[in-house]
Amino acid sequence: MKTTLRILIFAAALAMAAVPVTAGNPDWPNGPDEDPRLETPDDLGSGRWYLYSYIPDENVDSIRPEEADLGSGIHADAAWQVTTGTPEVVIAVLDSGINWDEIDLINKIYLNAGELPIPEGAAGYDANEDGVFNMRDYTGDSRIDDANGNGRIDAGDLIRIFSDETDGDGNGYVDDIAGWDFYRHDNDPADDTRYGHGTGEAKQAAAETNNGHGGPGVCPECLILPVRVGDSFVAEANRFAQGVVFAADSGVGVILEALGAINNTDFARDAVAYALSRGISFAASAADENSFHHNYPANYNGTIYTNNVVYDTMERDAATSFMALDTCTNWGPKVTVSAASNNCSSGATGHIGGALGLIHSYGVELGLDPPLSPAEVMGLVTMSASDVYNPEGEDNERVYPSLPGWDKYFGHGRLNLRAALDLIADGMIPPEALVESPRWFGTDSRRHRRDRHGPRRRAAFRLLRLPSVRAMGSHAGRRRTRADRFGVRSDDRDRRRARRAVAERPARGKSRQQRPDGG
Repeated sequence: MKTTLRILIFAAALAMAAVPVTAGNPDWPNGPDEDPRLETPDDLGSGRWYLYSYIPDENVDSIRPEEADLGSGIHADAAWQVTTGTPEVVIAVLDSGINWDEIDLINKIYLNAGELPIPEGAAGYDANEDGVFNMRDYTGDSRIDDANGNGRIDAGDLIRIFSDETDGDGNGYVDDIAGWDFYRHDNDPADDTRYGHGTGEAKQAAAETNNGHGGPGVCPECLILPVRVGDSFVAEANRFAQGVVFAADSGVGVILEALGAINNTDFARDAVAYALSRGISFAASAADENSFHHNYPANYNGTIYTNNVVYDTMERDAATSFMALDTCTNWGPKVTVSAASNNCSSGATGHIGGALGLIHSYGVELGLDPPLSPAEVMGLVTMSASDVYNPEGEDNERVYPSLPGWDKYFGHGRLNLRAALDLIADGMIPPEALVESPRWFGTDSRRHRRDRHGPRRRAAFRLLRLPSVRAMGSHAGRRRTRADRFGVRSDDRDRRRARRAVAERPARGKSRQQRPDGG
């Protein structure tokens, strides 16, 4: 009897440790017209300048006057006054996998009800009736223990306990309980090398917020679908493509990838086009070589290609600007927008991923029908960005040059998330426009061309022709078919090619229970 009691006490303590009880500031967030500094989440802290809509007190006297009203970060704190997101929007993180024991993510993982039993003693999956199906709903379930031995009760335990070698939801992925691993070809996307990059991206985008732990995610109520496509941030393009198709077919709203691929394939391009046709926005990293070169798979058409801005001094207290290009981040003609972070392009992309989740969430909460499309979301992000223009930098060799409007270093400017939400609230959703030719990277492959004013000459890199733009109409008037709304004429072809490539790939790996090494 004493032994049984000890086991029960231990199990209860473990469950409490694994599923943290929300502490937090009960008055957060305050109203949209109030000062966000008056009520903050208890895990915001004083050092997360990259989320602020204001200049930190210690920088008020040193900052450039032109930036005084622009704030130091992406205005996430002010955006939370409008919405903290919804679990209806899932962000797929395609990366190195997930650390299941990360306390800020335990309750943020998307669980596939089609592969899981109803929590013990409950009438439905949302056992605690809080409006979301997550690990909290399995609290106290006698079938669940720390099966993966990491000291917490988490989604990795559900995978080991409930994998039954059947495709419960009939989607072609056996036991896809909480994501998938396309690197090891099984149903457990755990980061078994503890590299941590994918876990960091997930936290930046959608960490549990106002819970007394760690730091806030940009979309506090969005869920995360972990999709492992490599053992680091370096990936193979076809594994990435498999992850994209899986995420799209799983119903996510955002795909977040802070990757660098070693190759560039038709399958990867077609997979991205397929996901875009399903209404999914892409947060994509420009990567970190302080270089002009393009980074795959981020620079495919339709992605929001992101780099990073920081403060301009070694010590933040002396900063005169919070709009300096990070010296680790890439730049070039594909940059869509910059974001602020402490972690180069990867950190910026994590924040953009959460921002896209928050924008899609606001559309869901407002009941927009049809929902926001990827092109509209990109338009909202670019139209609302704070322009980066520092003419004083022209005489400072340590500062990257900037121009009014778009430029190759900062794109359309620094993300302003609150301004993007305000555009939606004001009915200022931009019309969609598809630039059909030339592609942004389009060149003339002919090595010679005759100029009418002179002799034959080399012209290997001429643009094909002037841009051809097709307007897609306003949000209220556009067609309801997702493919038609996004305006990709080859949607059907891309979908067929992506699905054919998936069908023709080698058979998927077995579930984690079946792996002979038990890894």
